[in-house]
Parts: sequence; C-alpha cells; structure tokens
Amino acid sequence: MAIKSELKRRLLWQDQSFLKIWIDPLSYRLLESGKELQNIDETNFINECCRLGALILLSKIRRRFGARLVFTGVETERLRTLLEIYGKEWKNFKSMLLWTAIMAALETDNEERQWFCEVIGDAAKTTNLQAWDEIVAHASNLFWVGDVLNKECDNLRPHVYIE
Repeated sequence: MAIKSELKRRLLWQDQSFLKIWIDPLSYRLLESGKELQNIDETNFINECCRLGALILLSKIRRRFGARLVFTGVETERLRTLLEIYGKEWKNFKSMLLWTAIMAALETDNEERQWFCEVIGDAAKTTNLQAWDEIVAHASNLFWVGDVLNKECDNLRPHVYIE
C-alpha cells in the first residue's frame, strides 16, 4: 500500500500534506458514496455501516491535524438507526461490527455511547471474546490508527459488559 511506503520516508502524523493528499479525498469519496435510507436493506446495510465507520475514523484523523468543524453526529445517528433496523441480520464478519460500533462509541457520549457499548458487548459474546483486550485486538486488525484510537478506546473499557 502506498501509505506504508510513505511512512518509511516521513512521519505522516506530522505532515499536513498527508491530510490533503490522502485523508481529505478519501473522506469526500466516502461522503459521495452514501445511499438514501430508503435504498438500504438487509443486503447492503453492512456496506453503509462500514462507510459510516470509516467516515468517523477519518474525522478523528482530521481532528488530529487540527481540522475544525469536524462533526460526526449525522454518521453516528444514521449508524444507530441502521443497526436498530438491520443489526440482527449482521451474521458474518462480526469483527467489522465490533470495529464499527467502537468507532461510533468513541464519537458519542451518555446514552448513545452506552447503546453502542451494548452492541460491542453483544457482538463480543457471539464471537466468544471474553475480555476488552480481545475485542480491541479483533477490531484493530481492521482499519485502525493506534496513534489516534488506542488511548481514547481504552476509555470504553468500563462501559462494555461481556457476560
């Protein structure tokens, strides 16, 4: 991947051009590719959930570069709506559900955060994960930026119950 080769040449997290060359175009592409809610069903809702999770992650990266006015309320609200409607249909690739719910939980607070943490706990149970570190290990094998997520993600630990 080109980003990995760039990492060998410079510290991306200290280079403002990384935001302009890589993150912004990807964000715009993901924003353009959304579907209207009435066009989403049980056959394509996972794609939309993943798109929303990716937008949330890219927003967190943009904030790290000092981008102002990066809001994710629309994405988290839409993600919750989709999971409330179709969440029971998410039968395969539960690691992606964990990742998506973690992204949303990191961007919300109070009741919203607790709701996403319950989704994380339920998904962890169905995949036989028994500890928070196992959940993070599964999720971090996907689209993960440790410098951006690790510390903040640890704040979710007390809110996720795995029984």
